[in-house]
Amino acid sequence: MKLVSQLLLKLDFEPKVSATVRRNFRQVINQTLKTQLLPAAARQQEEILSRYSQARAFLGQTLEKEAEELIANNQRLLSEVEQKIEQYNQAVGGINACLKAMQLDRHQLPMIAEEELLPVDNGSEANTAIPDAIPDAIPDAIPDAIPDAIP
Repeated sequence: MKLVSQLLLKLDFEPKVSATVRRNFRQVINQTLKTQLLPAAARQQEEILSRYSQARAFLGQTLEKEAEELIANNQRLLSEVEQKIEQYNQAVGGINACLKAMQLDRHQLPMIAEEELLPVDNGSEANTAIPDAIPDAIPDAIPDAIPDAIP
């Protein structure tokens, strides 16, 4: 008897629950979305928008710091290049003095002058370049000078 009553109850109860769920489920979900999730999303949106100006300011500070570091690094590299040019010019001066002493004035090596330095537009490389005349002058001058200098 108990089994029969459970079966009858089940047959009566399941269709009513199914109909209620189909009829009310969408409304309940929509109501829950409107009352619970939309206000939370609005609060999250306000929080994000309120932090936008802080994030923008922080990004500006970070970019400024990176730019200062790049400028300092470029200045350091430029200083190194200027020191190397000075060393090169001193070495060339000594070699040219030796060539002049050996009366080989026509085979002197060129110096690097300030006006020969080429500016770089993109800013990512050092602001100097070695003139094109140097690689051509060294191989031509030295081999010719050596045989004449040896007695």
